[in-house]
Amino acid sequence: MTVLRTLGRYDALSWLAGIGFLNAIAFQIEKSVGEYGPAGAVANTFGISIVVWVAAFAAIDQIRREPRRPFGAGEEIRLLAIAALFLVPVKYVSWIGLTLLAAHILRRSDRDSAAARGGWILLALTFPMFWSKLLFSVFSDLLLQGDAILVSLVLGLPRMGNVITLSDGQTHLWIAAGCSSLANVSLAVLGWTLFAQHGRGGSPGLRWGVLCCALIVALNVGRICLIGTFPAHYDLLHGAVGAGVASWLMVAVVFGTLHAGVRHVA
Repeated sequence: MTVLRTLGRYDALSWLAGIGFLNAIAFQIEKSVGEYGPAGAVANTFGISIVVWVAAFAAIDQIRREPRRPFGAGEEIRLLAIAALFLVPVKYVSWIGLTLLAAHILRRSDRDSAAARGGWILLALTFPMFWSKLLFSVFSDLLLQGDAILVSLVLGLPRMGNVITLSDGQTHLWIAAGCSSLANVSLAVLGWTLFAQHGRGGSPGLRWGVLCCALIVALNVGRICLIGTFPAHYDLLHGAVGAGVASWLMVAVVFGTLHAGVRHVA
């Protein structure tokens, strides 16, 4: 507790957010380095979208901007309990801790304060990294069928569940969890929250957020359609090269669309 008092309330909160984020992504970093090596992992941003990295920095930056204030009654105990979650060596537990930390910040901060803006970004950050995956584990069949229906309509090919039969009648395209649009849409929602809470030129309206989500779904479905149209190039389109290109295109769509929204509103 002495350390927390020395740091001050919002410095302690920003440090906890940073430590929690690093602990939460440690598993992903270890996995990425194991698959691609140190240089490849860095080039691939450790398999974590640039949108997530930017949002994490923005959330911490906003929280630490808040003027120094004393801790509330019993607040230090609650923060130590949250910090304990960051020490549990179990995958995803740190994301639960970050969710609780974001909720605590929002509850204890003024509505229009920098800390509240950081709290909203931090909360949105947990969705593409944890909550969307949890949601997908419960509704995976329904969500994958949604992508399959869109691909089937575009290509004009028969579908059964999340499996599409290609034009030769023998090759089947199975849409797996990694191809779902849900995780990418949650990145678009995170980007919209980032611009809404941290944008210096104004906030993009809700319709720009909806447009961004629709473009992200279209981009993801378009990539699957390319795989279905050119199955001989599956390794290229679905492998590291295709995934990398798709990832950077999604980043460009998120930031480009929402920046246009900010300029339109301004």
